[in-house]
Amino acid sequence: MDRLKEKLTQAAGVNLRVADAIEKDVDILIAREQVILDRKNAAFKAHHMVLDERMKELDGFEDNLQILENAIPLPDTGATGLSSTLEKAVADAVTEPPASQTPGS
Repeated sequence: MDRLKEKLTQAAGVNLRVADAIEKDVDILIAREQVILDRKNAAFKAHHMVLDERMKELDGFEDNLQILENAIPLPDTGATGLSSTLEKAVADAVTEPPASQTPGS
């Protein structure tokens, strides 16, 4: 009988010990959250930098278009035509490589 009482006493603590073990694992997972978020941010950082640079270039392109629009009145070329000045500005902006890039990169 003593042996059974001892085993029942051990069995009574199983639930508590398992709950403690689960809580420890959950705490470890929670503690890893910031590490995972930091790695995610690092993985996307370069991509965000490239997009930020493209947005700056697009802002500059839009600024140039605004300057052209305000400075040079466009001749009436019909609904589908662009003036040669605007066509040249667009062609130059599209073919000009960004200052931050070198050919072949």
